[in-house]
Amino acid sequence: MINLRTLLKNILASLAKWAIKKHHMELIVILGVNGTEITKELSYYVLSNRFKVRRVTNKPWWDFSIPLSILGYKDRRRTPFEWILLIIRSYIYLLIGPKNPSSIIINLNYLHKDTMHFWSKIIFPDILILSNFNRLNKELEVFINNTHKKGGKIIVNESSQISKDKKFLIIGKSKGVYLKSLQSTEGIQLSHGKENILIQQRSISFIPAESVEFAFALGLYKGISIEDCFEYIQQFDFPSFLSKIKNNLYKSEY
Repeated sequence: MINLRTLLKNILASLAKWAIKKHHMELIVILGVNGTEITKELSYYVLSNRFKVRRVTNKPWWDFSIPLSILGYKDRRRTPFEWILLIIRSYIYLLIGPKNPSSIIINLNYLHKDTMHFWSKIIFPDILILSNFNRLNKELEVFINNTHKKGGKIIVNESSQISKDKKFLIIGKSKGVYLKSLQSTEGIQLSHGKENILIQQRSISFIPAESVEFAFALGLYKGISIEDCFEYIQQFDFPSFLSKIKNNLYKSEY
């Protein structure tokens, strides 16, 4: 007997892969345990001022979350009839609709092994940000390999215990890193080539330094100056973000 849920999951995965290919969709993936959502929001504020970009608006909480986000639908449960309509609409749009090149920012928790296994069949990141992880595991390795297969770049802190090569954009204190970051009581001093900026502590109160570093590194890689990255990040509405987090407490933590 056919498992209808598995069938639906496979159909959504196929439609999502079709959408990525048709629209030449750039996949920016933030992979970690904690702090991925605020990194996603900061990254969105940096990029959305220059590029056509969208992001996953809810925490990915089940295996359908990512295919639905890629296809542009709300991440919620549906009746069988609603799923059928969604599939038909998606198929027709992908078949005859215009191409719509864009980027999408996705945050994932790599500790959710079952969903990660499913998502890894769909997602081959153009840019992979490795955030707040303690050790390398199979799920993390799969996404690193998927990024290599795509010819993408990986943004990571130099303290991360993984083997790094020229495909990595490294953040740290050492000479020659992609983005040099020095933290003090005044704030964070960021340097990239001849560009540098001191971000006063009061400007990023309650925001993790690593999230700021990742957003800047992403912006720089996409050709945005370090001063413009700072200007765009200041648009981030932290109180609204906290309110959103409180409203989503019933969902699994990312």
